[in-house]
Amino acid sequence: MYKINLTSAFLIILFIFQSCSNDDSSSDDSYFLRVRVQNNNLSENNNVGIASSPVEECSSNDETLAFANIAFIETSTYGISAFLAHYEFSSEFDENAILSSRVIDSDLFYDFDSCFDVFDFYLDFSYNENFLEVDNSSSNVNNITNIEFIAENSQEAIYAISGNFSVTFRDIDNSPIVLTGEYRFPVYVLN
Repeated sequence: MYKINLTSAFLIILFIFQSCSNDDSSSDDSYFLRVRVQNNNLSENNNVGIASSPVEECSSNDETLAFANIAFIETSTYGISAFLAHYEFSSEFDENAILSSRVIDSDLFYDFDSCFDVFDFYLDFSYNENFLEVDNSSSNVNNITNIEFIAENSQEAIYAISGNFSVTFRDIDNSPIVLTGEYRFPVYVLN
């Protein structure tokens, strides 16, 4: 478990506001976020790397985590940002770790004293310009389906993390809105 510091949170928020786009300009779709919401298929490629922000350790284990942005999707109706907590050092990665992880809500993600587990998944979702909260009474799930070593040099290693998710939000009328999707994105970690 880990806690996020104020500087890290500011960098994540700053990256959110500077990285929104509404169409894919890249022809390479090896790194992506694909979301299905209300019978709409949305996607965004992210092939330039991911902004990661370290989070402080707040448990007795010696692992160090970072939160990475998977991608941003923005349309006139929807705004979606996905984040995943991952190891910060290559020695901590286990390429065979196929698992389910918890979906955290904005109260936990934006609480600077919060603690996190590896592969915690956070989805920021707005509908018609209203930010919606995760319905914690639903069976929200994020599944890590593959961790692939890509490359390394003396300073860093690159892994590609793939997964899928199903998350229920509540709109302003308390009606459920389910987002399902999949992702594959690179993480750069220290050697």
